[in-house]
Amino acid sequence: MKRVDPTAGEWIRPRLTGPWGSVTGVCPSGYTAYVRILHSVGGSEWGIHWRDVAAVTGRRVHPLVQWWRLIDADEPVNPTSTMWRNDEPVMGELPLHDALALYELLIGVTGTPESVYFGFWNGYSGNTGADTWVHAAHALWPTEQPTHIQRTPTGTVSVPGRDFEVVSGSLLHAPHIAGYFDRNDGNPPSPNIMWPADHTWFVASEIDFDSTIVGCTDHVAATILDNAQLEAYPVGPEDSLQYDADTINRR
Repeated sequence: MKRVDPTAGEWIRPRLTGPWGSVTGVCPSGYTAYVRILHSVGGSEWGIHWRDVAAVTGRRVHPLVQWWRLIDADEPVNPTSTMWRNDEPVMGELPLHDALALYELLIGVTGTPESVYFGFWNGYSGNTGADTWVHAAHALWPTEQPTHIQRTPTGTVSVPGRDFEVVSGSLLHAPHIAGYFDRNDGNPPSPNIMWPADHTWFVASEIDFDSTIVGCTDHVAATILDNAQLEAYPVGPEDSLQYDADTINRR
């Protein structure tokens, strides 16, 4: 890991031009395309897509779908339903199998894959930091060798309502970067915010959302939307992701 330039994240806050709960309230404005990735459901190896849940509940998946509406729950907080009694999507983190699919796409569309910033919400317990080993060898990059990460000072990125601890390094280490914060036991497998030094794209997994927003180019968006693993939909910069945004699956 590299020491973080304290100014590296200063560009983000001025570009969060949307109201809280909107696409550009969590992901910087100025990108030509925005994609919403629905977090897959359950703890199985590949998870369950929301469209599979919709096949059970008889409701519709669309770009602004809200989970509680999809399962026909009475309330958005801790939603329960007789239509769906199984797992829910996890809030604030992109499941590992989804994250790996996204990283595979993103690594080839930035000119700075070795200089990527990874930010974790500082409200998580365990963000104390320690030396660790990251094993970046997996299906995407099988030749990558284990790398020792020494604890170095983190940077901080502050946006309205959120502060993030930030480290930087290669995108190859993204699946294991949580180990830098001693978060190897049941912790999110993906950062809450992530961007390369050239700002080609920006990934935001807001802690209160069950989906991840990617700001990017039209070409990158098309690639994400075409990926079979990722359940993704195009969204606009001003679209709301609040609990009441789903006007299609109303009762």
